[in-house]
Amino acid sequence: MSRCSSSRAIAARANDRVWNHGFAYGRSAPRLAGKRMRWLGLTGYGREHFAAGGWDALLDRQLRVGISRFCGIDDARVRLVHGTVPAGDDSGHVRGVLAAADAALDDLLGDHAAEPVPVG
Repeated sequence: MSRCSSSRAIAARANDRVWNHGFAYGRSAPRLAGKRMRWLGLTGYGREHFAAGGWDALLDRQLRVGISRFCGIDDARVRLVHGTVPAGDDSGHVRGVLAAADAALDDLLGDHAAEPVPVG
């Protein structure tokens, strides 16, 4: 089994445990219909290498269509932060990754960034 296939299988199993039948899908009226989903993924590869393999489009489709839309969520967006694995002990790299993740979250949340997150 290729690394990509085994990664998809692991992700599918994890999603099956979270996106349960009867909760996220499998009902006549999906509970998650009308909700929004924002996916933030971290990749070890650089953007160019990831895109050259077609993995960006594959992951985007899997998350937006294969999971979100299947569960009744039409408002789904995906952002990826690339090159997250440092070559060594590089705190500057970590700061750069965190800044890129913050920027991706700002982009994903857009006008909703100022909304409070409910607790409990």
